[in-house]
Amino acid sequence: MCDGFLLVNDGRAEAFDGDLDDYVAWLGERREAEALARADGGRAAEKAARREAREAAAAERQARLALRRPLLREAEELERRLADWQEERRALDELLADPEFYSGPESAQLEEYARRQRELDSRIDAAEERWLLVHAELEQIGET
Repeated sequence: MCDGFLLVNDGRAEAFDGDLDDYVAWLGERREAEALARADGGRAAEKAARREAREAAAAERQARLALRRPLLREAEELERRLADWQEERRALDELLADPEFYSGPESAQLEEYARRQRELDSRIDAAEERWLLVHAELEQIGET
């Protein structure tokens, strides 16, 4: 027989207002709360891991974009220059293919036109080679 119960919990002792059945119920509630806390902790850890994965993926995307942007700008600039040079080259080819050119007053500029044609060929070849390298780098980054 006893007159009262003491509940010793979390480093404290206090009077327990109840009987043994109440204690069993209190103990069951406490175990459920601890189980929920552990489950929530697992969910919280899972949420934190997902958040970290999203942040890592975002950082990777940003890094790829930082590498990709200048390459895309360079590719666009190369394409623009190539189009201009190819158009000028086509115009020179047409001029030099016209038989009347050689009998007209412009025939004195033949050497200048031929030099410009060679210069354009060289620039076009170099730009096309660089364009291929830029696109190979873009493929390595994983973005085309």
